[in-house]
Amino acid sequence: MGRRSIAEAIVTKFEKIKEENHFFLVVYDFPGDQGGIPTRFYKNLEYIAQRYQIQRIQKSVIMCKGLKAAKMVAHLAYHYGANVKIFRICDAAAGI
Repeated sequence: MGRRSIAEAIVTKFEKIKEENHFFLVVYDFPGDQGGIPTRFYKNLEYIAQRYQIQRIQKSVIMCKGLKAAKMVAHLAYHYGANVKIFRICDAAAGI
């Protein structure tokens, strides 16, 4: 049996947390002195995307349905050295 990927470990770690059924933005930024974003980051991000509802808005902005998915994406980006923030999306038309 092969070694588990970081994405598998993250999914296992966060799958039991209580879900919050809102939309969240995960915004991340990799420092420029790091020498580029590892391709493994994108492969692991795809692993999470296949299991949870996430959508890339921009290169470093991902919209997630649910806090669980947002925390998984944030943890993955942080693991690879990114600065990360999670923001909850509020519907301004609903009168916040």
